[in-house]
Amino acid sequence: MAKSAGAKSKSESALFLPGPEYWEVWKSNGDGLLHREEVTDMNAVAPERIPGGVHYAFPVVTSFAVPFWASTDDPAILDDVGDMQLERLGLKPANLHGKMREYRVIDNIGKRSLAVATVLAPVSKTEFPKQAPTGFQVSPYHYPLPLDSVAVWKELGKLVMVVTRNDSPVYFQALSSNEIDATAVQEIKCVLLQLLTQEVIEGVEQVVLWLGSQPDEAVARLIEGELGVTARFRDPPDPELSGAHGQLLPEEVAVLRENQERRRRLRNWIFLGIMVYVILLGLFVGRLWMTHRKADEVRRQLADDTPGADAARQTQMRWEVFKPAINPDVYPIELFSKVVELLPVRGVRLTEFEARGEGIFLKGEASSVSDALRFKGDLINKPLLSDYEWNFPQPTILTAGGATFFANGKPKYGSP
Repeated sequence: MAKSAGAKSKSESALFLPGPEYWEVWKSNGDGLLHREEVTDMNAVAPERIPGGVHYAFPVVTSFAVPFWASTDDPAILDDVGDMQLERLGLKPANLHGKMREYRVIDNIGKRSLAVATVLAPVSKTEFPKQAPTGFQVSPYHYPLPLDSVAVWKELGKLVMVVTRNDSPVYFQALSSNEIDATAVQEIKCVLLQLLTQEVIEGVEQVVLWLGSQPDEAVARLIEGELGVTARFRDPPDPELSGAHGQLLPEEVAVLRENQERRRRLRNWIFLGIMVYVILLGLFVGRLWMTHRKADEVRRQLADDTPGADAARQTQMRWEVFKPAINPDVYPIELFSKVVELLPVRGVRLTEFEARGEGIFLKGEASSVSDALRFKGDLINKPLLSDYEWNFPQPTILTAGGATFFANGKPKYGSP
């Protein structure tokens, strides 16, 4: 079994991994090892249903590796050198949030460093839940890889290959073929020739096929004849967490975490404001009580019952006056926070927001009518403002492009 990184916390004891055919959940039973979850529906679970707090392994097909030599052994400037390499090749991600790339030093020779850039490909969103995974990494970093070799295994029905220098992955990609045939071997050969030309590797000692321990003589002869190295058949090893921690962070998770932190700060400010308000209200009520007590002493000289009834009536009326001010559900800043949370990252912006009594008025601009209608759907269907009934007329198309819109929201069930 594969050892975990000695993880003690719950967030470091589970791994969501692309298996040969389905997604797999690997968990630690407290013995320092990872065990594949035996529940069938967990093995076939879709990525968007990943449990929060576990590590997520990106399939090789969703990423690519770019090895390069840097004329420095200073790790402090490696990121800058790597960014220039990716920009020169036109491969630098243009994301505004998160960390779609990372760099690892594989070897040092004199003042030169051999590094590998791991880059997440721009794919459609995974739709992680609000409790996003703890860590992210590409799947090859979760396996104990053979020294100076080519390792081949299956991920979600596709063959993938990894080339190692020492025991570190220096290159990986998905193969175009779904079985080890002449096409797949020629593809591996082309990759090795390219890496040899770039001096990324000095050669490989073997091709390890993690496709089962039963040898296939025809495949072995094909590999040995084309590549001149031995083919070894093995069962796939168990994954591990050690050495897999990196800097990768998908853009959608970064935005999610930024929004959560912004809401947390907003809630703290609201809570602080409420506390200050309550303290001031308490001082006011205390002073008012003292005033009424003195007044009652005077009134008791005139009558026994009237002063007490008047004081209770006055207090009840004051609480009714302050009721809207102490109900956080109708705070304009809380309503504004909920509206902002529904805004997409790009394409829609608010130009006007107003909390009118018990209602909300919005006005904004969108890059297109479809963006405005998509925001309308989120406003009406998502639960954040589901207590409001929305009047959202058809957006107005602008001659210069884009569209404007406005919306009115009223509580469905009376006062919140």
